[in-house]
Amino acid sequence: MATLENDTVYIGDYKTFLGASFNARVVYFPSSSHIGISFLLELNTGGYKLLNGRLGIQIILINSKKTPAVNIEFQVLFFDMNQKMAVDKNKAIKRPLE
Repeated sequence: MATLENDTVYIGDYKTFLGASFNARVVYFPSSSHIGISFLLELNTGGYKLLNGRLGIQIILINSKKTPAVNIEFQVLFFDMNQKMAVDKNKAIKRPLE
C-alpha cells in the first residue's frame, strides 16, 4: 500500500463542472533547416477558465543516409496566463519619455 510523502490535505466542497477546451498551434519549420519553432495556446472554458501556452523548439537529427532519425522538442510551458497577463490599472508603471 502506497503512502503520501507530504501531509497536505484539501478540505472543502468538491464541485463538478462542464467545460470545453480549444487549442491552436502554429509551427514554423523551414524546409532547408533542421531547427523549427512552435507555439500552442490552450483555452479552457466553463468553470475552469485557464489560458495555457507552450513554446517549443524542434531539432531534427539526420542520420548517415540523409534521412531524419531523431526528432527532439524542447518546451517551455506557461500555465494560467490569464492571471499573469491581467493589467492592474491602479499599479501601472509609467516611464518618462526619453
